[in-house]
Amino acid sequence: MLNKKKRVNKSLFGATLKKGSGYFSSNISLKTTKNSDSRPKFAVSVPKKELKSAVKRNLLKRRVFSILRIFEPKISIGCNNVFFLKKGALDLSYQQLQDEIVFLLKKAKLIRL
Repeated sequence: MLNKKKRVNKSLFGATLKKGSGYFSSNISLKTTKNSDSRPKFAVSVPKKELKSAVKRNLLKRRVFSILRIFEPKISIGCNNVFFLKKGALDLSYQQLQDEIVFLLKKAKLIRL
């Protein structure tokens, strides 16, 4: 889990969904908006409709947050980012999940590697 300063709160979550730019891959979607803060903020959503088991939803969230901890220092602009995971993300290995997240961050022009 990320600390509170690095997470998107409920009010920003709704605003990011409505006004955010969308970027998509086969198993993950990303909505992003710029914020006035200098640091990036993240949220991860795994719909209950996709995965019924809370254990599996939390496993995916923990994996994504651990990947984001690695790449968060490389994002220099302040932005709100919400990741939506689909059912197929559960079948991915950690490395494949990391590759898809990096692909989306590059597509959104948030990092350059």
